[in-house]
Amino acid sequence: MYSLRQRLIILLTVGLGTVFIIVGLVLHAQLKTLVETYVLSRLEHDADMLYAKVLETADLHHAAQAMSTTVYALPLSGHYFLLERGTEQMGSRSLWDEALHLSPRHAEAATAIIELSQLAGQPLLVLRKPYDLDADTVWITVAEDISIFQQTLESLRGFLLVGLSAALLGLFIVHSLMIRRALRPLDEAIIACQRIERGEAVTLPLRGPQEIVPLLQAVNQLAHYHNRRLTRIRHALANLSHALKTPLTRLYQLVEMQESSSVDAQAMHSELDAMHHSIDRELRRAQLAGGGFGTHRFMLAPQLRELATALQRLYAERITLHMEIPPREYPLDAQDMLELFGNLLDNAHKWARSTVTLRVLDTPQLAFYIEDDGPGMNPATLERLAKGVMRYDEKPLGHGLGLLIVHDIVAQYAGHIEFSRSDTLGGLSVYVRLFDAQLPP
Repeated sequence: MYSLRQRLIILLTVGLGTVFIIVGLVLHAQLKTLVETYVLSRLEHDADMLYAKVLETADLHHAAQAMSTTVYALPLSGHYFLLERGTEQMGSRSLWDEALHLSPRHAEAATAIIELSQLAGQPLLVLRKPYDLDADTVWITVAEDISIFQQTLESLRGFLLVGLSAALLGLFIVHSLMIRRALRPLDEAIIACQRIERGEAVTLPLRGPQEIVPLLQAVNQLAHYHNRRLTRIRHALANLSHALKTPLTRLYQLVEMQESSSVDAQAMHSELDAMHHSIDRELRRAQLAGGGFGTHRFMLAPQLRELATALQRLYAERITLHMEIPPREYPLDAQDMLELFGNLLDNAHKWARSTVTLRVLDTPQLAFYIEDDGPGMNPATLERLAKGVMRYDEKPLGHGLGLLIVHDIVAQYAGHIEFSRSDTLGGLSVYVRLFDAQLPP
């Protein structure tokens, strides 16, 4: 598995680096060529001036004397010339005791020669050209110290390197941020899919590159379809339970019309009791869960108080419910949490004599205790409850009511559930902790 973001950044870095290296080399070469062209133009001008002096005087010595009033008169000034005709040579005073040396392959060339040379530690650019003088050929060699130009080029190369590096870094940062921003909708889509998996309501904003917007639309459609399907299932469950309630009541009436001592009547009555409890359980579950779309935030205080009000109506205020609820909310599906709390509280109300307590811990993870003052359960049954093996139709019916749903919800959120005897009320104590409900304190 590879990261698209990393690949794009690597390709961007390699591409920009290559472009800047090429640009840097081209700029450096162009600057060097510009300097050499400028110096050569001056050398050609001086060579032509020397040729004009030679034509005026027809003598190399006098021509050299005529040019010695300029920079060519200062010893090692960086400007030099050499006049040659046959074996006769005449150099500028600036040469002092030094001599201009050309490569052997250039010494007898018949055209202009341009090369680099050294004189007294000075780097020189040398121009050597032939000129016609009557029946002879005069070779005029002029040279100029280019150390100042080389130093300038080195400085420019340094500035160029720093400038291009800074530009490369700036472009890298800008393009990296642009890539991250362009791919951010993908991260939001991943988070949205994870929230859909937990049953939360999701709507993604349709902003981003045109290649990614269809994906965001598909995620929104999936979330909408998931919520509608979940709502239809809950409504269908409630409707089915209500639909079965009426024929079940008629069956009760038919059974009661038979002999109460009949074996068949007793068997039918037992099966009808089981069906009645199952339907009653599903009706309570639908009533506690409520309708509508699931929400991605479970607000403890308001939603648990509404649940407590519904339970009070169901049990005709026979049971007193004490609640300790911190002002927190968790990134959990409200319908799942209402089913979890509703089943456990309904179970506690059914078996309690007068008191049920709900205590939610003020922690980043959702954790709570539900206790009642009922008869409690023996250790063997508590062990079976902890393992989640109690069936809906198992006797004694009551504590097993809806506990399989509770186990499923706790397992869905990677949670933990414990059953024990309440030290304060004497009945059943249930402790639940959901680890997949992390929230900053």
